[in-house]
Amino acid sequence: YLCLHLGRPNSLASVTINLPPPEDQFLGAIVRLSDIMMECAKEIYNTAQQRTLLPKWRSATRILGALRDYEGMALDTFGFGLQLLSDAGQFDVRKTILTT
Repeated sequence: YLCLHLGRPNSLASVTINLPPPEDQFLGAIVRLSDIMMECAKEIYNTAQQRTLLPKWRSATRILGALRDYEGMALDTFGFGLQLLSDAGQFDVRKTILTT
């Protein structure tokens, strides 16, 4: 997450980390979002020359599908999606973290 915002092309891939997924749903959601962001960063910083836009289109479609799945999970688990609507209290902090 931090690497994407700082403009760095690489971060730790989840496949190289030998830790079990977190049991806490909130932390699990952050891990899932970071996986989606890593896929996005991989596409942004891909240096391979491509003759057509079709591979980028497919990647963008795959990432959009992952974000829609993530939003569905967030709606089911936390009661909010990717659209940030401000509330007061603890849930506002969680919304901000999971939607930005």
